Amino acid sequence: MRATPLSALALLLTTLVLPAQEVHGKDGITLPPAPQTQKFPITDTYKVQGSPDVQVSDPYRWLEDQQSPQTRAFIATQNAYTQKYLTQLRTLPDTRTQLAALLRVDQISTPTRRGDSVFFTRRLAAENQSSIYMRHGLHGEDIKLIDGNTLSADGNTSANFFGLTQDGAILTYEIRVGGADEGEVHFFDVAARKDLASAGILPSARYYGVEIAPDKKGVYYSRFTPQVGSKVFYHAFGTPAASDTLLLGGTYNNEPLTDIDGVGINITDNGHYLIFQISRGVPAKREDVLLKDLRSPNSPIVPLIYGIESRFSVMDDGDNLFVDTDWQSPNHRILKADIGANPNTWKTIVPEAPDVLESVNIVDHKLFVLRLHDVNSALTIYTLDGKPAGHLDFPGVGAASTLSGRAQDHDGFYSFQSIITPPPSTTTTSPPPKAKSSTPRRSPSTPPTTSSKSPSTTPRTAPESPSSSRAKKASSATAPSASS
Repeated sequence: MRATPLSALALLLTTLVLPAQEVHGKDGITLPPAPQTQKFPITDTYKVQGSPDVQVSDPYRWLEDQQSPQTRAFIATQNAYTQKYLTQLRTLPDTRTQLAALLRVDQISTPTRRGDSVFFTRRLAAENQSSIYMRHGLHGEDIKLIDGNTLSADGNTSANFFGLTQDGAILTYEIRVGGADEGEVHFFDVAARKDLASAGILPSARYYGVEIAPDKKGVYYSRFTPQVGSKVFYHAFGTPAASDTLLLGGTYNNEPLTDIDGVGINITDNGHYLIFQISRGVPAKREDVLLKDLRSPNSPIVPLIYGIESRFSVMDDGDNLFVDTDWQSPNHRILKADIGANPNTWKTIVPEAPDVLESVNIVDHKLFVLRLHDVNSALTIYTLDGKPAGHLDFPGVGAASTLSGRAQDHDGFYSFQSIITPPPSTTTTSPPPKAKSSTPRRSPSTPPTTSSKSPSTTPRTAPESPSSSRAKKASSATAPSASS
């Protein structure tokens, strides 16, 4: 079951109680002293260039092992203490009913398009978990590929969409149990409607990127290990994981990759380059970008951007690489990268503007640039040489996303919401830059009713995929936090 804001608040209140202090609340609520959390200090030593070593003590690291008997006992004790409070709360039934009416709504994500098919996740109001679907055509029938609500008896296991091959033949997804940071990665044969047996499964871990190789004979992945950091491997399908080839990890260019340096990966849409994005620190103030030419098996990993104390995000259109950066431009600008050349020589395609550039993507060989103007989202379209090519009008004043999709796609998807409008997903065809809105998701004030016998009568909503291929490419890795 999913945690409600009420139970989360109750847990927070109980953990803030002073040791050995009995709690007395309104309406006669009483609680014994809050359970104590044991401390087992572990000290790490961090080397700082030009300064003395820094020692950091962590007394609660034992809680990061979520499956250990000690951690499971801690969670059970905290839940039992919280339940003692909730059972005395006479307003709880009414509160649950009111919250359920607000929170239990359909959730549908932005789609990932492959040819005429779109892939997305959807969770109906009465379901605990999202499932992964596809449609042939934007308004075709929903085809459930992976049912997230049948993965475990307690409904506490989720299926998370990771991505697709460029032809849409193989879908990558992750299975997570409970609130764990780790998950195992599966590969799904879309045509056969089952997991690809020859691909096997990547064992449970924290993955910062999983990309199937262009020849579909293996997979590149970035795996994070606590106190070690991120490492990038190549796994050939049908071989033991222990024999995976290490591509990047430990150090690069004689500079260490620490456990707070996240490494994300993606492959350009034409399959030519594997891109490594290194986010230094949390939050990252420096981002390095490395490339490996996949057309040459023994090619080295070379820097595209390295050692600049700024943030960079790379987009691709064929072999042309474009970079969104705050380097020498606090409000961000877009550069065209020249592989092997000094970034100082790169051409500025979209210069810095008074409004902050929030995100950008390439769809239909155009740049869709999202800025914040007077606390309102504004989406401007540019050609790849920086000439203005129009704008996309949103339904009103509110917050929107940029257009998702690939350079070769002729349309894309965005989401929009305001204080009076729940976030539907919307499709636009390019050209012309004019939005076409699909059916929005149901408002919390009107809980939906659905019928599995008559799916054609259920209002259709254009879907959304938070882990769509382009979204993954635009996001940089960050070191995860421990989950309880």
